[in-house]
Amino acid sequence: DEQYNNMTTTNEGGSQYGYAGYPAWSPDGKTIAFWVSFDAMGHTGITRVDGEFYLVFLNPEDLSYRFVIKDIYDPYELKWSADGKWLAFFGSAGSTSEKGLWLYSLTENSLTKIGDKQHFSGAPAWFPDGQSIAVISCYAWETEICKKTEILKYDLTNVMP
Repeated sequence: DEQYNNMTTTNEGGSQYGYAGYPAWSPDGKTIAFWVSFDAMGHTGITRVDGEFYLVFLNPEDLSYRFVIKDIYDPYELKWSADGKWLAFFGSAGSTSEKGLWLYSLTENSLTKIGDKQHFSGAPAWFPDGQSIAVISCYAWETEICKKTEILKYDLTNVMP
């Protein structure tokens, strides 16, 4: 608790800690996935989230952890599939830092981009059968307010083995 608080708060003159956010329990309760950025160190305010992020898996029993993927930018949300084999998130990834909706396969240790809308809202919602994801997309912005949204459904049958 103390370590998480140190990683998510800022100190005057810049934080000496990294940033951690968007924790998500796996369906079996054996893993907590979350985003970590060490680039936040020495920065204050919104600039703390401008750097590279890592996806980290934490074992809540013994607090052991492992870094799973890197080179993720502007990540938000993490949502496990019901079978615990996939994680969905929004952010920029890949060699060209493409922004969109991504799936991480724990089995294959791979990323697949499934949606390319620029502005998602809320968390991805897995359908009970695990073969689709629903998201809210904003397609009409007025300053910082979304004026028009739509619900998008992504069929994952061609993505998942």
